[in-house]
Amino acid sequence: MEFNLNKLMLSHNGQYIMYENTLYDISSDITYNNKNTDINFWLNFLKENSKISYKNQLIDFTSVQKLIRETVYSISEIFDEKRKQLFILEFETKFSNNLIIENNGNQLNIDSMSSSWDFIINSITNILTLNEQSEDKGFLSNLKDKINTGTNWLMDKGLGWFFENLRKALFSWGGAAIQTFLATSTAGVGNIVLVVVWGAMLAWDILQGINGDLNWVNIIIDLVGVLTTGPGAKIISGVFQKLGLLGSKLPLSGIIKKISTSGSSMVKWFSSMLSNIVSGVSKIGGYMSQGIAWLSKKLGIKSLEKVSGQLSGKLNGIVDDIAKSSTSLKNKLVPVGKALASKPGQIATAAGVTYGLNAALGGDNRILGGAYGNDDIDMVSALASSNSKYDLSQLPG
Repeated sequence: MEFNLNKLMLSHNGQYIMYENTLYDISSDITYNNKNTDINFWLNFLKENSKISYKNQLIDFTSVQKLIRETVYSISEIFDEKRKQLFILEFETKFSNNLIIENNGNQLNIDSMSSSWDFIINSITNILTLNEQSEDKGFLSNLKDKINTGTNWLMDKGLGWFFENLRKALFSWGGAAIQTFLATSTAGVGNIVLVVVWGAMLAWDILQGINGDLNWVNIIIDLVGVLTTGPGAKIISGVFQKLGLLGSKLPLSGIIKKISTSGSSMVKWFSSMLSNIVSGVSKIGGYMSQGIAWLSKKLGIKSLEKVSGQLSGKLNGIVDDIAKSSTSLKNKLVPVGKALASKPGQIATAAGVTYGLNAALGGDNRILGGAYGNDDIDMVSALASSNSKYDLSQLPG
């Protein structure tokens, strides 16, 4: 089966990557089939993703209210009639009113979501405990059928509400916040999403080029994503969108021409980035290979491995074209700073690149998602300066 990038999905909280029925949990490094997940998994999935989605403004509070209420009434079918009535009554009495009060502050809204989900989860845990203690085979069989039905309902809800196509998710503001969060979290997690996944996306887009459908806009975004360990791709995609390039099929020369008239700040950054792509082709190829191996190991996608040699050869050709086509910008080349020249894969540097480039290009620093304190802001801002006092070799990598 040929790999289709459009089927590769990322959850809103950045924890889960899914391809068809295979789900990979980044935090636990576990791969499993959706059909083997239980009801508590999906309840906790809905809880965590509803909070993150609301916090990152991907969905509004009214939508979360609706989801929680739908979940309560759907899950209530698991209980016998008496417990069902008590379950609904307790939810309406203790939690529903809190959910009705809108605009009571971001944290208060998140707290009311958490308490409502916890009530549902605890209620289900209690009925499962009762299940374990019962010796009535008829009761157990009936309960198992109801729980399976409830699990399927929750899974369908979760897949529909909180998973997005990987490319779209990483380009969105929520995706950018996820990338920034991962860039400053534990090393293993950051490397998975911010390097390996961008390498996988690059492999896919290069394969399309081999098949006669080379999209230079996507290729450049992928290359920037690999080179800056993720966040820079959000910025360049935003710039491309403003210039009317995103979604276009312009040749590389057309993109260069468009960029050359977009203002000095953009020309300086883009020139520096092209230079770093050319000089960093071996590292980029290494990350692309890691992406291909990761897709095979974690999600069972083997097709890209079969053409890895072709992909590497095409990558070298693409970078050669970039080197030749960027000549017109060379006279305007002014390095943005040490952050761009730093070793790809350094997690703290990735965050610094994000902040520095966004500030340099006049972007909205909501991308930082409140991930840094004042001292950290000083550091990442300085990382974008050519006179940075920070020793990048001491950053965690």
